[in-house]
Amino acid sequence: MKRILLIGVGRWGINHLRVLKSMPVELFIADHHEQRLNSVDIPQSHRSTDARSLFSKVDAAVVVTPAPAHFETCSELLEMGKDVFVEKPITLASSEAKKLTELAEKAGLILQVGHIFRFDPASLWMRDAIVEHQFGRLKMLQARFSGFKRPRQDTGVTFADSIHFIDLFNFLLGVPPRRVHAVLGDFFGRGMDDESLIVLEYYQGNGSPILATIEAGYHTPGKFREVTIMGTRSSAVCDYNVAQYKIRTSANQHVADGEAIKAEEGAVHQLEFPPEEPLRAELAAFIDAIEKRRSRPVDGWAGFHAVRVVEAALESARTGNWITIDNLNEHRRRVAARYAERLCGIVKTPPEKKWAYAVYHMYVIQTERRDELVRHLQSKGIGTGIHYPVANHQQPAITKIYGDLPRLPNTEAAVKEILSLPIYGELPLEDVDYVSDAIVEFFAMQ
Repeated sequence: MKRILLIGVGRWGINHLRVLKSMPVELFIADHHEQRLNSVDIPQSHRSTDARSLFSKVDAAVVVTPAPAHFETCSELLEMGKDVFVEKPITLASSEAKKLTELAEKAGLILQVGHIFRFDPASLWMRDAIVEHQFGRLKMLQARFSGFKRPRQDTGVTFADSIHFIDLFNFLLGVPPRRVHAVLGDFFGRGMDDESLIVLEYYQGNGSPILATIEAGYHTPGKFREVTIMGTRSSAVCDYNVAQYKIRTSANQHVADGEAIKAEEGAVHQLEFPPEEPLRAELAAFIDAIEKRRSRPVDGWAGFHAVRVVEAALESARTGNWITIDNLNEHRRRVAARYAERLCGIVKTPPEKKWAYAVYHMYVIQTERRDELVRHLQSKGIGTGIHYPVANHQQPAITKIYGDLPRLPNTEAAVKEILSLPIYGELPLEDVDYVSDAIVEFFAMQ
């Protein structure tokens, strides 16, 4: 049984406490408000107003403190060899998020970020529907996370609420956005935004951008947690406030009508989902990850990309400009890291050197059974490449000029074994897992 420390039992932390108490873990809690600690049913030996006094007693921690404390708290935990679940945002600076993620990776520790909407069954359905092209070509996504409520004191509404759907859109589309534009309002005069309107521009490799808008704020009457997906074949509206019938799909299409365009309304369907609690699902995923040492479903890089978009939104609001985010090299490195993790011990993968920073224009593996593997991957609809099938010193253009050159036996052997796997700056990690699963399957059949 894992020993888990919950740090923070405030407005949201109390929900973590409720869920963790029902799980097969030995629970410790810390909060600097002694009155809160005295109100929870946890043994005196397992609670403290000083979280650090409990670090040495636990295997992992769930950090639900105000966001400004995330970096320092998580850094200390990771440096002590503890796995960490940290509520969103992972940090208030992408540079700090990057440091935490790299620290966890270097130490072989689990770092999971609390982007809870990924664990809602409706979100999983939307992601699968996009992958299966049920909406046709995506045109636009819209989201609204707003309502009349008390503003947070530690961050503006973009960091507090918009980030939920920033991460959700990254999850649904499999990539971070390329460009960001935002208009923010500070109607309370606190020096922090309390209204936020963000436009994100995503690319999926087909040259056609997908626009996504996110509205968040504290002033709108009511409570709105909605996402709309619009495609050329159909659309869907997801209302996260509804318990079961969250998604309504509409087979609406615009079709040519002479020189005009006609709007044809199609069938409407309500989709039912099991009443699962996303918080329970994400904490269960964390416990499973630390017990089995498996990949966390929402790693530090997911948190990093969400924070980076928020930073771009704040910069856009300040300057009035579109802000371009160069994620491509970093995403290629994430793809390479996922391949290396999944294929370790199965095929020879590219080594990472301390003195070099690879951006992986190609990802080349090596196996003596390359040609058989190529055929297997082709049967799964996976394309590969061979760079190069003939060693450079044996290329006709070279031998024509220099004649027969000395033998290079290692090179000549390698060109018969190397294989380039799919990799590009916007390749979804789900596709990386599909390729990896196919390779694992091939070698397991033998």
